Amino acid sequence: MMLYDCATVFLIAFLVQRGVLSSSGWSPVQTGVLIDCDLEASLLQIRTNSTTGSDDWLKLEMYADSSNSLGRLIFKFSSEIEYWFDNCINRWKSLPVQPPSEVDKTWTIAKTSDSLTISCNGVQLVNLVFSDNDKNQCSGEWQGDVVDQIEFLSETADYYRILFGKVSVCTTCEPTPDDPRLSKGDRDYGRTAPCHYDH
Repeated sequence: MMLYDCATVFLIAFLVQRGVLSSSGWSPVQTGVLIDCDLEASLLQIRTNSTTGSDDWLKLEMYADSSNSLGRLIFKFSSEIEYWFDNCINRWKSLPVQPPSEVDKTWTIAKTSDSLTISCNGVQLVNLVFSDNDKNQCSGEWQGDVVDQIEFLSETADYYRILFGKVSVCTTCEPTPDDPRLSKGDRDYGRTAPCHYDH
């Protein structure tokens, strides 16, 4: 299972620089446009500047293909930021961990075949394991390699980028000293070095 709870903006930049992740670059968000995004093979990052309590909504629809919508992931910037994830969280629910207080936020959405992880400015907010959900539709709809396209349905998001390739990060943020895939320079980074690569 992939863990992103210790990921930071610095780590993402470091991984892009080292070639572990490659980036499509930041693009302005356009609503109603289908975007190719194999979410099980990449990370999706979204930039917003909405404040808590603004009642702005960030809406993202996910597709298996252009004619097969899987459902929506929605954030509502109420007094606490709430979220909705079709077939898994079918009611407004406060994020288990609220994001940092900075107005400028970078959201990172990572999906594996069996879980969805949401982070903001390097802080993990949600780690939803589909099989742990009491709704059978959650596993039935989202488990496996299913997301190939996304679509923004609201103008709250300013920019997005897709990071190709994934990396697991140790929960302690410490690299494995004898991991042959890490150079000495990587090990010297300590807290920011990736521990295990997933290709």
